[in-house]
Parts: sequence; C-alpha cells; structure tokens
Amino acid sequence: MMHTCAYMHMKVNHSLFPLLLVGPSLATSLLMSLLVPPPLAMTLVVLGLLGVLFILERRAPFRAAWNERRPGELVTDLTYIAFASVPDRATRVLVEAAMLGLIGLSAASAAPRSGLEIGLLALVAFVLSDLGKYLIHRASHEVPWLWRFHLAHH
Repeated sequence: MMHTCAYMHMKVNHSLFPLLLVGPSLATSLLMSLLVPPPLAMTLVVLGLLGVLFILERRAPFRAAWNERRPGELVTDLTYIAFASVPDRATRVLVEAAMLGLIGLSAASAAPRSGLEIGLLALVAFVLSDLGKYLIHRASHEVPWLWRFHLAHH
C-alpha cells in the first residue's frame, strides 16, 4: 500500500496538470481582454508559467535527483534555451504570421469569413505549427550539430 504522504503528493501532481494545461489559455484571454496585445500577453503568460513550473519543480520535484546541479550544467541549459529553441519559435512565428495574413485578407475582402472559416484556419495553423515543431524535433535528433544542443533537453 502506498504511503499516505506519497499518495497525496501524487494526487496533487496529477491535479495540477489540467490547471497548467488550461490556466495559460485563460490567463492569455484575460490579458487580451484588458487590451494587452496578443504577442505580449502570450509572452507574459509563458514567462509566468516558466516561473510557476520552476518553483513547483524546486519544491516538489518529480525526482529529487533533478534538483542536483552538476558543474557547467547551468551554462548548458541556458545555451539550450537561447539557441535550440530558436528554430521552434521561428516556425511558430512564420505560421502565425501566415495565418494572420490570411485572416487579414479576409477582413479586406467584401465578404467577411464566418466563424467556422476562421475556426478552420486556426485548426490549420495549429496543425502546421505542430508539424513544424515535430520536424524540427526530429531534425534535432538526426543532425549532429543540432543534437549537441538538443542533448541538454534529454
């Protein structure tokens, strides 16, 4: 039988997942309703989420060994964050810019797009963005110079 404290720890961890999944979307929507520009709202939410995850991981790590630091590890981690995530961000920015362009063209046309058409455009943007992320991740495993940066992720 699982120890009561360990059981509660597991339940708290599992209950946080939906909150961490839905919370950023709600926070971004709230900021945008306060007239914060969408890119700034998303950036603030991502930075806030990183801060929350950092605190949670320090206080209640999934594995205690993850909080042990080895010499040079911080430099490796910061290098990964600075450089290895650039292709992913670039892909997302390009896809989102293309989608905004399509929606903008829609606004300029005589007949505005319906909610269903905009929803389909958003779905296409999500699929293309996710596909781009997958392809970049695969390349990070296959291309030796990308792997050196990506290794920090593993």
